[in-house]
Amino acid sequence: MAAADALKLAREQNLDLVEVADKARPPVVRILDFKKYQFEKKLKQRGAKKKTKTSETKEFRFGPNIGPNDLKIRIERAREFLEMGDKVKLTVQFKGRENSHPEIGFEKVNEVIRALGEASTVAHGPERKGRFIYTVLGPR
Repeated sequence: MAAADALKLAREQNLDLVEVADKARPPVVRILDFKKYQFEKKLKQRGAKKKTKTSETKEFRFGPNIGPNDLKIRIERAREFLEMGDKVKLTVQFKGRENSHPEIGFEKVNEVIRALGEASTVAHGPERKGRFIYTVLGPR
């Protein structure tokens, strides 16, 4: 249909002539209410945005001399985050003389990894950088 005829038809119906596919030859147009079209398009985008899940990384910091009950609480909280689909970063921070015994920090990290074994996978293994030991656990 010619563009002038389509425009005349749209005006008779009190609607708009909207170009839907401009790359097509000839361009594809529709006769519709443009404001309603825009509203529905925004709704679709909002719905698509709601369905996407962004994975967050939650960090737990503790020292190598953390008590067993405190460590147990952190393990349970980390399990909750992993079950919700988030990643968990464990950081052991050394201060002063603690720096001379990194094996204690590695023991604590490995204890947490063993406790969360059924709920997580190790995304990035225990690694020492300066005063810290890092590991990242992902959900299973």
